[in-house]
Parts: sequence; C-alpha cells; structure tokens
Amino acid sequence: MSAAGQKKEFLNLLKESDAMARGANLSEKTHHAVYKAIKSVSALDQIKNGNIFHAGVKIPELENLDYGRKEALEVLQRLISDQLIAQVFWMDFDPGANKLVITPCYIANWGDDRIGPEQLFQELLMQSVENIEQFLRNRPVFNRDQIWKDLQKDVKSPSVPDLSQLPTSTVDPLAPIQPSAFDFVPPAEMLRVARDEIREELIRRGAVVYLLEYGLLPIRDEEVVVRFEACADFMLSHIIPEHRANAALKSELHSISTQEEAYHLEGFVRKTADFTHKKATAVKKHLLSSPGRTSRFPGSLAVEQVLQLHPFVEKKYREGWEKEMDHQHKEIRESILGLGVDVADQIRFFSEEDRESIPPEIWRRLINDNGFFHSTWERNDGTYHVLCKKNPAIFPELVNIMLNMGPENHWKILAFRFLIEKYESTFPELFHDSDFVDAYGRLLRRAYMSLIPWYYRLLMFLGLRSIVDAAFQNAKKKIQEDQERLAAKNQEKRDNRDKQKIVERKEKAGQAETLEFTRRIVESLERHYFDRGVPPLVKDVAQEFPDRKEEEFREFIKKQGFKQLDFEGDKILLYPVDHQWRVRAIKLRKRLEDINQDPGLDNSIRTRISTVLKMLQKSIKQAASGVGGAPTPEKLDPDAAFQRFESELEKHEKVSAGSPASSSGGEDSGSPPDY
Repeated sequence: MSAAGQKKEFLNLLKESDAMARGANLSEKTHHAVYKAIKSVSALDQIKNGNIFHAGVKIPELENLDYGRKEALEVLQRLISDQLIAQVFWMDFDPGANKLVITPCYIANWGDDRIGPEQLFQELLMQSVENIEQFLRNRPVFNRDQIWKDLQKDVKSPSVPDLSQLPTSTVDPLAPIQPSAFDFVPPAEMLRVARDEIREELIRRGAVVYLLEYGLLPIRDEEVVVRFEACADFMLSHIIPEHRANAALKSELHSISTQEEAYHLEGFVRKTADFTHKKATAVKKHLLSSPGRTSRFPGSLAVEQVLQLHPFVEKKYREGWEKEMDHQHKEIRESILGLGVDVADQIRFFSEEDRESIPPEIWRRLINDNGFFHSTWERNDGTYHVLCKKNPAIFPELVNIMLNMGPENHWKILAFRFLIEKYESTFPELFHDSDFVDAYGRLLRRAYMSLIPWYYRLLMFLGLRSIVDAAFQNAKKKIQEDQERLAAKNQEKRDNRDKQKIVERKEKAGQAETLEFTRRIVESLERHYFDRGVPPLVKDVAQEFPDRKEEEFREFIKKQGFKQLDFEGDKILLYPVDHQWRVRAIKLRKRLEDINQDPGLDNSIRTRISTVLKMLQKSIKQAASGVGGAPTPEKLDPDAAFQRFESELEKHEKVSAGSPASSSGGEDSGSPPDY
C-alpha cells in the first residue's frame, strides 16, 4: 500500500502518561473505563477476531450508571480531544441486506513502537478489504447479453453514464466511506487515505481493476473471459466501424492483424489476448487524439475493459491451453495404455498426417513417455511412428494377431520387428520362449515372402537350407536399403515443407514489420507537421529511430514510396504515395497554409513550407483531374478541384458505411469485421 509508510497526523496519539502530563483527565470513572475498554481491543489479534470498540459497546463497570449513547459520545469526544484515542472505522458486509456497512470504531496507543496506531489502522483496512471481497463475491455472475447491454448504453452516451445505468460493470465499494457514517466528522485526510489504500489493495489482490473514468470493475473468475470476449467483439463490431475514416487507426489495425496472421501460421498456437489488447490500445490512442477528447469517448467502457482484463484473460487462456494439452495427451495415452484396451490397440501406427493433427507439445510428451516403446518406419507416403505399450508380455498375442493380417498390412509386421530389435536388450527372456520364437519366425517369413523374387521362392520349395537363408538375407538387405532410401526421401520432403512454412512465416512477419515501421514513420510525420508545424528533413525523422542506421532508414522510405523533396542538401519527407495520399495531402495543405499566414514565422520554416505547398499544388491538379474519370480543364481553380475531390470522397465513405458488408451489425450483435 503506497501510503502505508507515510506519517498520518490523525493517528498521532499520546501514551497515557504523556496525555495526563498534558492535562488529560482519566480520574473520572467513565473516562477511565471507556479508555481502558478501547485500549483492551487495540491489538492486532483482537481486530483480526472482529473485536472492536464502538459507541454501542457495553462496559461492565458502567452498567449501574446513567450511561447511554449520548454519554458515550461525550466521553469519546473528550478522549479524542486529549489525543488518547482516534476515531477510525471497520467496514463490514451485511449478507442479509447485501450491502457494505461502516462502523465507526476507536483505537488507543499502547506505547509499543512495534504495534502502534498505524499498524492497527492498517489491520482495520485489511479486514475491511476482506469484507469488501466477500461483498464482491456475492455479486451475481453476468452473462454476455447482460454485459452487452451496458456496452450499448455506454457507446450511445456522449458522457460517462451514471453508475446505476451500468449494473453489470462498475461498482463503488468505497461509497459508504462518507462523513455522515461516523460519530464525529472525521479528518478529510483519514477518509482520503482509507479510500486510496483500500482501492490499491483491492487492485493489488486482483479483486478489481480500475477503469479510467468509470471506476472499479470486480474480477470474477467465472466471468472474466466471457466479459473480455464480449467487450472485444463489441469493439470490433460497434466501435471500430464507426471510425473507418480514421486512416491512422486503420493503418495500425492492419499492421496488428498482419502480426496476428503471422502468429497463427505456426499451426498449433495457444489462444492469446495479446492482439486484441494491441487493437484496444490503438483504438484508445487514436480516438483520444481527436480534437476535444480528453480521457473518454463513446465506447470507452468496452475498450477499457479489454485493456484492464488482458492479463487475467491471458492467464486463463494459458491455463486453458495447458489443461487442453493435458487432456489430449491423456486421451491418446489412455487409448493405448488404459485399462481394458484390447491388445490389438496397444500398438499404434501414426502416419505423418496423424502426427500433424496432434500439437507438437503433445507429440513430444508421447514419444518421451516412459510407458511406451517408440520407433519409426519409412514408407513411400512418409514416416510412420510406432507407439507400443511397454509390456513385452503382450508381444506373443500381438504376433498371433499379426499372423492374420492381409498383405496390405505386412509393413506393420516389419515395423513391429524393427521396434523389437530396437528394445531387444530390455527383454532377453522373451526369446527363451520357444513358442514365441516359432510364431515370431513364421510372422517374419510371411512378411519377407513378398520381398523375395519368385525364382527364389520356387527354389525354397525344394527345401535347400542355403537357398532359404540366402533368400531371407536378401530380403533383409532390401528392407534395410529401402528404409535408408525412404528415410532420406521423407526427411527431404519434411525439410521442404518446413522451409516453405518458414518462408511463409518470414514473409508474413516481414510484412507485419514493414507495416508497423511505416506506421511509426507516419506518426512521426504527423507530429512534425501538425504538432510542431515544421516540414521535417529525412535526417530529422531518422534520428527518432536510433535502432536503424540512417542509410537503412533512407533505403526503407525509398522502397515504401515515401514522397521526398530535394531541399538544401537533404530531402523534406512527406507521406507515402499510396491510397491515403490524397486525403493526407488535403489535410496537410490546409495545415501548412494556416501556418504560412503567421507573419512572425521563421524564414527557414517558411521556405520549407513553400517547397511543400508548391509540390502539393501540382499534386492537387493531378488528383482532381482524375476524380470520377472525367478530365478537368487546365485552368480549374485548385481549391475547387480539391473540394470536388473531397465531396467524392465523402460520398464514397457514406456508401461504404451504408453497405451491408461494412455495417456494424445493428443494435445487438453482428459479426466483427476482420481487423
């Protein structure tokens, strides 16, 4: 708590002896009894157990006296004025009324430097925080439709709606901390410190987040993902489409979407809230940069929730991913090793297509699982992985099952033989079983037979041992050669696929990087032209990007089509000549003409502005002559030409805004556009 270590004047209490030396009167029975009662509960363990002193506490020594609430308040006021006690508070949760209640209470100074009024006050605040958490947990869990209604109210409101209009969103658990809730008017410092520290502690504990301009939003574990995704969808379908004419925002969102596409090219990737968070950050930045905006715009409620809920949702997504990985791993594992699984299913052959349908993380777990024997087998259509239960006792039955396989599955026999040879040293006793050895031999002969030339098979019928041995040796040699050849071929195919994926990822990542850097340069130009009012030289802008060498920067802007004008040994830098050039040129021309009218303008700046305006005048004629496909007379007034262009542009925007494809989806829902 940030204010915990600061000196609090309202807790500057005297020890009993010091107070009496200053004239405090504790000789009166009521004063002494009340002070003693307060002192007895001024301890951390008492506060933790809910034992506090308030004006309604019965004091045994005073039961026979005329001592009621009025008299209690008089005594308490005197003890406060003598600096013997301090009025603080305890916030409790009333589950029956479902509300938080303030109880003014009092603490005294024991004289123990380790546990003084500051520590007691902090403990009261901590207990209040726990009671507030109980109050927040007692709130209902809201569904998507209920949350959506709050977002609709907010986006239609030019100012922040009243708290009562947003029942599913913000809450003010600090509202009861008002002077009227106390026995005596409390110090303003105490109220401020209490509110600040309780708020900070609630945020630190993850019980709430602070939404700028709105207040505190409770974090409900059961609700946080639903809320985040509802706000994200609302932002994409109702807020961003309203600002489609904002070129800077559109450019940044396009850059983020390209980064998102590059991320998903990886295949099996964890769901993430990062890109939604980046989009919300961009929306907030660009919309608040509009004239007249300060810290809120219609729709801020959705955007603020996306920004503040991001770490909670990212954690949820990560936990969900890990849980799903565990579930999928267990599901595949149990399908082979589980109780009651048929022996025939205790060995599995995974094709490359099968493996590509399994997340790499799960596959790594499977092939490194101590419960499996693992080997590979090469075929024309790719590499097959064999997973077999690590229990040699099932091998005799597997052999009997494979003896009934048709020729199309004889490759599985050979793959099984390769697995046995790989792990043979771990079960030598198996080959002491004559029945198994006999059956296994018959199985291998069946698989080898299709690999033996017909003339060898004919000679084998003669029963010549040397012929039989030679035939099987040739078959084994052919198998070995085929495996080596196919392994190289399949590896090459995988390498080519991987290279293609890497190229695609690099291309997409490079595109995202290019878009992002272009956007940052455009933002820099906006600052130079519209904030500082000075057309920048290339070297001026390059200095803002120290991570890039100036030569690299100049090469980049050249490749990306940034307009450059020769000027005094360098170049003035303007925007890229792209689909947004005309719109930007309109704004820039108006801005520079306004600046140029200043009689006190520095001559060096005026020279730069004149150079840019001269180029823009030429660009105006070219742009205006192309509007609508109709030629424009050479002597057409440039202003009229640009007004005509702006008019056409506005018509285009209205048509786009009214078309179903660009509609925000109506009042209640709608598919989010692809941003």
